[in-house]
Amino acid sequence: MKAQQDNQANLFFTDVHARVEYPKYMDRFFAEIDIENVKETGDDEILKQYPVDCISFSYYKSMLSSASPEGEVTEGNLMNSLKNPYLEASEWGWQIDLVSMSTSEMSKCYGFIYVDKDDEGTLARSRKDSFHWYKEVIESNGETL
Repeated sequence: MKAQQDNQANLFFTDVHARVEYPKYMDRFFAEIDIENVKETGDDEILKQYPVDCISFSYYKSMLSSASPEGEVTEGNLMNSLKNPYLEASEWGWQIDLVSMSTSEMSKCYGFIYVDKDDEGTLARSRKDSFHWYKEVIESNGETL
């Protein structure tokens, strides 16, 4: 449950701009902490007109979740997280996850698309299992996790 809550907090901003609406899970979250999400007339229509063109990933952004609050916290470029003991950190304290951004061993890369870049790769792209899973999550508005 903790990992799901952390993922929702982490993905909230991306969800708003890529899905062009506020996700239902944030409506629940805002209600639980007594925040009213005030919108002006036409705000939802404007949001729907301007989805993002591109989503990028930063190797400075690695999140670790735990049901136990114990552990060292690292500062991130947007949100804090428990420190991953296997990652190095920048001078700002941001953990560097080079595995996900490496140009070799792309099979270990996080994300939804596999790029054949190993050794003499063809650069062919194919959808990973995570692509189909996330597509189903989006289509079900988060009901299917």
